[in-house]
Amino acid sequence: MKLITFNWQGANNCDFSYKYSQLTEAEIQTISGADFLCFQEFPDSMQAAFVRQFPEFGPVIFDGLETAMFYKRELFEPLLNPTKVSFEDITSRKTSRHSAILQKFKIRQSSKCILVGTIHLHANVLRKDSKSRFLELKRILELVKDNKNILIAGDFNILNAQDLLLEPFLKLLGFENAIKSLGDTCNPLQTERMMGKIVGGLLKLFRYPFALDKIFYKNLEVFAVKKFKTRVSDHYMCVADFNGF
Repeated sequence: MKLITFNWQGANNCDFSYKYSQLTEAEIQTISGADFLCFQEFPDSMQAAFVRQFPEFGPVIFDGLETAMFYKRELFEPLLNPTKVSFEDITSRKTSRHSAILQKFKIRQSSKCILVGTIHLHANVLRKDSKSRFLELKRILELVKDNKNILIAGDFNILNAQDLLLEPFLKLLGFENAIKSLGDTCNPLQTERMMGKIVGGLLKLFRYPFALDKIFYKNLEVFAVKKFKTRVSDHYMCVADFNGF
């Protein structure tokens, strides 16, 4: 079972045709070969274009939400309705573009089920609302912990020092991070190109690794992980293969 998590940086450029043209053949083949896709900064227009380009995937999406999930239609069947979790901007008190989607699936030709979640969260300590975001993440993990097989993936924007606080909580609930060994999941050179020299320079100054992206799992076995340094985003495309079914 293969899962990909990827922040497409669609907030800066939501032209999917252009983004697709920047992918390498290996990256396209990796997407095609996945079972679950957890995307962030992937707005409505990109979601519609993606389904046309990759019709083998079924969407789990909400209008206006930049967080999206796709699953291989021939292998999985969604159960019940998906759950949407929207996060509030602490300054404006309005719903922010950061959110999570949770969906339970039945594996076709099997009685087994798996719960998959995609999430986009700004929980780093440099933001005013980092504490509330961190609590939101804990709430989501508490919400799903009683499911047997779980994958929760996305862009958490959690700095490495915060992982020291998060890991004991994860272990308490039975979760592990599949891609911890990958180190960096964010490319400062791409950040500088996309967001300017000041932001890129600050990231270089504070030095990496910044493991902003995570794939949390429970009751599964990781047997391979990989990352692609794409031209599409300042995030790496992170891939994890699992046994357990």
